[in-house]
Amino acid sequence: MKFLSSSSIRKKLLFLILVAVLPALGIILFSGIEQRERDIVSTKQDILYLVKSLAAQQEQLAASTRQMLKMLAQLPEVQKIDAKACNRIFRDIQEQNPVYAVINAVTPDGNMFAASLPFPPGSVNLADRKHIRDAIKTRDFSAGEYIAGRVVKVPTIIALVNLGHGG
Repeated sequence: MKFLSSSSIRKKLLFLILVAVLPALGIILFSGIEQRERDIVSTKQDILYLVKSLAAQQEQLAASTRQMLKMLAQLPEVQKIDAKACNRIFRDIQEQNPVYAVINAVTPDGNMFAASLPFPPGSVNLADRKHIRDAIKTRDFSAGEYIAGRVVKVPTIIALVNLGHGG
């Protein structure tokens, strides 16, 4: 305690204030760290809930898309490859379902013959796309990668069903 006895009153007061404030600062820091950790855990739980919810919505959308595409594949206009009639049908469906960027139909060799959006006939071949190859190979629903479409030119998740003819 030699330090206190030889110090000025100003130093003694500063030391006393420091001793009094130090525990409070420790408590504030400790509670701040605890609150931060609770906030991190809570945020992680919220994000997990959001991701699960989005995944469920995506699964539901994929199931309804699959159903719609199977129904479209059975239409006589699609079976007959009637481009004009398919363009009109696809456009009407897309107008009622704006969640879809484009609805189109391709022949087994990958040539697009109809779409809900205007395109120059004979100008789009999708045979190099994975979802097209998979649908032709499995003759079933295929969900593609997140890619930019050749008709709408915006990144989308592509879905396709092939129940048709040819191979």
